[in-house]
Amino acid sequence: MKVVTLALGASTIFMVGCASNQMAVKSSIGQAEASMEASANLDSASTAAAKSKLDSAKIFEADGEDELAVSAASESSLEYRLAVETAELELSKREKVWIEKELRSDLERKLKYQNALLKEKTGGK
Repeated sequence: MKVVTLALGASTIFMVGCASNQMAVKSSIGQAEASMEASANLDSASTAAAKSKLDSAKIFEADGEDELAVSAASESSLEYRLAVETAELELSKREKVWIEKELRSDLERKLKYQNALLKEKTGGK
């Protein structure tokens, strides 16, 4: 009787463990897909590696390779985040160049106005 009870307990623990692995796999793949949607406006070249890893995660999930599926999905999510952050960095660099150009032109305008005012004060001399 004790053996049957132990066997039932062990099988229950095994099934609960498998269920939690499946939930972790689904969660990881869901996060990677959410990252993919957030990076939808990026070009496909920058997200190709992430998409490939997400596809691998889905294949691993279908084959019952939960640990590999979670790992591939996590890598995919990180690749998507890297693509988004890289794009934001490039945008920030372009904005910085634009702002510096605007500030230089503002400074040039200020100097021109100062010169014009100085000429008015001194009578055009």
